[in-house]
Amino acid sequence: MKKIAIIDCRADDKTVYTLEKLNIKVIPTLKIDNLYDSVATHADIQIHYIGNNRFISAPETYEYYKKCMPKKCTLIKGQNNIDSKYPYDVWYNATALKDYVICNKAYTDKKVLDSHNKEIINVKLGYSKCNICIVDNHSTDGTSEYLDQLAAGTETVFPNAGKPEFHILHLPENIGGAGGFAKGLEDLGKTDCDWILIIDDDAMIAADYIEQLQKAILKTNYLAYSGTVTTAGAIDTTHRRFIQCPRLMFYKPVPEEEYAKASFEYDISTFCGLLVNADMVRKIGLPKTEYFIWFDDTEYCLRFHDQSRILNVTTAVLNHKTAPVGSAPVISWKNYYGFRNAIDIGKTYSKNPHLYMAYIWLNHKAHIFLDTFGLLLGNQKEMRRYRIKVYKDVLKNRHKKPDGISPDYLPGSGYKS
Repeated sequence: MKKIAIIDCRADDKTVYTLEKLNIKVIPTLKIDNLYDSVATHADIQIHYIGNNRFISAPETYEYYKKCMPKKCTLIKGQNNIDSKYPYDVWYNATALKDYVICNKAYTDKKVLDSHNKEIINVKLGYSKCNICIVDNHSTDGTSEYLDQLAAGTETVFPNAGKPEFHILHLPENIGGAGGFAKGLEDLGKTDCDWILIIDDDAMIAADYIEQLQKAILKTNYLAYSGTVTTAGAIDTTHRRFIQCPRLMFYKPVPEEEYAKASFEYDISTFCGLLVNADMVRKIGLPKTEYFIWFDDTEYCLRFHDQSRILNVTTAVLNHKTAPVGSAPVISWKNYYGFRNAIDIGKTYSKNPHLYMAYIWLNHKAHIFLDTFGLLLGNQKEMRRYRIKVYKDVLKNRHKKPDGISPDYLPGSGYKS
């Protein structure tokens, strides 16, 4: 029997043509009018593949797929109609692996559950078929091999799990955090996903993180959402900031008392748990890879700021497994990129770029003077010499555009506290 592909009825002609050239029968989905537009034509909302040419369809699409399916396919009519409100639209959105079915059991059609002789992994999120793109930024510590085993289902954490829904993106060189985020967004932007969650590798989202954000999405119209970042059990306010002075580009962390509210609006987020609308990503482009590291997230938020502020949902919580605020080194190789990229942001987004550049010159000169004076007093000489070098190099290159990694500030180089 010829292979079949059930694809979104809004797929472009090139996609359909390519599949048909591969001798694959294309079955377009049916639009379900009572669903919100972004998922109204998604295949995994209306039909579930059991295996061995057997499918379960939602009642409202059953007759349509019955006419379209080849005779050797078995189509079963599900029990639950698809409702316009989440989670009553996810009855058929279960992920079937070799030995497991991942779904929210409470909102999965009984015929789907009964059709699989497999262990059910119950999850809180109704949309279990999410794309996960892990960017391996040219790691050299065994991470690359571990990720390949994970994707193949051979890692001992997931024994006999088949092939999970992971996409591993191996980069041929280390292009920094900015480049890694850009590559991941580029990859997922080519899919039909509606939202993309951006997250650091050391940030662990709670099991209901996406579910909490989804509740807000269904009630509001922002293009970006986030949750509450905690470090060592305490709220880390540095990840969610207001623009305090648009001329000098000063930012202010959202006060901790705001987290007592169900949600709050703000301006600037790190990429630690930021959920962005995929159509917006396709429209405004990718984070600036030339930043290499630091402030790529700030620039990205400023780029879409005129379209949407960000809504933080306080009940969506993640644990950022990093050093608590205030324990970071006073200066490191990363600061060069932070200062350099901040200047580029100021020249682009400041309400008064000339005033901003004058402030930067005075500020950095003042730091150089104070550290030079500190050297004369004889304390922390190594640190002060390195910090002076950073400020001088930033000022020397202040009129240039960021150009990626600098040979003078390679990862792990420079002053060690």
